[in-house]
Amino acid sequence: RTPQVERCAICFESVEPPGLVTSGELCGDPGCRQATCVACLQAYFEERVASGRFSLPPLRCAAPACGRRIPTAKWQAIALEPTCAAYARSAASLFAVRCPSCDGTRNIMHQRPKADVVDVPEEEEEEEQEGGEGGEVRDTLEDIDAAEPPGKDDAEEGDDNGEVVVDQGCTFADAEEEEGTREGVVAFDHGDPLSEFGASCRDCAAVLEVWTHFTDGRIDAGALLDVLWSSGPECLKDAQPELRTARDGCPYSARDFSAWYGRARGREMWAEAGIWSAAERIADDGETYSLDQFVAWYGETRAQELWSIAPLADIQAALDAMDDFERRVVLQLGFLRRNPKIRTPCCNVRYCFRCQVAGWHRGWTCQESVAALDSEVQLCTGCGVPTVRTEGCSQMTCVCGARWRWDGYDSDGED
Repeated sequence: RTPQVERCAICFESVEPPGLVTSGELCGDPGCRQATCVACLQAYFEERVASGRFSLPPLRCAAPACGRRIPTAKWQAIALEPTCAAYARSAASLFAVRCPSCDGTRNIMHQRPKADVVDVPEEEEEEEQEGGEGGEVRDTLEDIDAAEPPGKDDAEEGDDNGEVVVDQGCTFADAEEEEGTREGVVAFDHGDPLSEFGASCRDCAAVLEVWTHFTDGRIDAGALLDVLWSSGPECLKDAQPELRTARDGCPYSARDFSAWYGRARGREMWAEAGIWSAAERIADDGETYSLDQFVAWYGETRAQELWSIAPLADIQAALDAMDDFERRVVLQLGFLRRNPKIRTPCCNVRYCFRCQVAGWHRGWTCQESVAALDSEVQLCTGCGVPTVRTEGCSQMTCVCGARWRWDGYDSDGED
C-alpha cells in the first residue's frame, strides 16, 4: 500500500508518515494532533535552546493551542546532538561558582548515579541516534512510551538478594507494592532511586501528587520543596547524615550501606553497625549541629521541636529520583535560591549562591546585601539573580524568563 502523505504544519511540505511526528507523541496529550516533520522539529528545538542561553527554559509543544511541556528525553530523541550539548552547557552555567579563597571556578550541578553500561551488538554500535531519520525517531519515541517491564526470565541479579532495579516510568505506589517489575530498561548502580525515595517518604501519596504536577510542569519547584519538607523523607533535613562503622572500620551513611550490600541486606548491616557520628541539621545561625547539641542549647522539648522543623538541607535523594534532566535542574536551582548559604566544594568556604558573593552576610537579607554592595544592582523578582541595568527602558527581562520593572528608574532620564 502507498503510505498516506501528510503536510507538515510548519513548512507545509508533503511528507510520508515515517518522517512526521504527531505533537501528542511528544507532549503526551492524545488530543494534540499537529503533524510536524522531523527537520522542522529539529529547527524548532535548536531555536528554543539558542534563545534560552544561560537559562534552561522548558521546551513546549509546537502546536499553538497546546503549549504543554515536552519531557526532555522525548525532544532530545529528535534534536540534533549540538542542540542537546548546548542545552547541557546552559544548565551547567547556572551552577558555576567562583571560590573566594582559591579563585577557581567550580560547578555544583547535581550529578545522578550513572546507569550501568549495557553491551551493544557491533552492528548496533555503528548506528548513532542523531534524530536525522524519521523512522528512527519514531522508533525511539515508541520505545520511550512503551518500554515493557522486564519479565522474570529477563531479570538479572541486582545484588546478593536477587533484587532487580530499573528506572523510567515507575511510581511510588509501584515501589511499595512490588520491586523489580517497573517500566524501563536502565539499571542504576545504587538501586532504583525513585523506589527508594518513595518508600522513605512520610506521606507517599501527598508527595506523589505534587511530584507528578511538577514533572508535568504545572507547578514550580517551591511547591514541591514545600511538600518534601512536610511529607518527604526525614533525611532531606540532614545537612550531615548519620555515619556508622562498617566492617572495614570506616564510617559510611545508610545510603552507602544500601549501595554496597543491596537494599535489604544494607538495612540489616546498618542496624548492626555502631554509630560513628550523629546526623546534623541546620540551626538559625546557618551552622549545623547534632540533636544532642540542640538539646544542650535549647533543652529537650524545644530542641525536639526545632529539630523537626529544620529546613531542607540535602535534597540529593530527590534529585536522584527525578528522571527528567530539565526538571532536576529546576528543582536544584529552586532549592539553592531558597537555601543559598553553601560552602564551596574546593575550599569549603562560605558562599552565598544567590548573591554570588563570599560569606553568608549574616543578619542581612540577600536584597540588603546586594544593595550595600552597589546601588545600581537589583535582584530579579523571579530567580533572585543580581542584575545590572546598562541601558534602555525600565522593563527588564531576565535570562530565567521573568519580566520586571527596574525600581527607582526615572522615565524622563537618560536611557
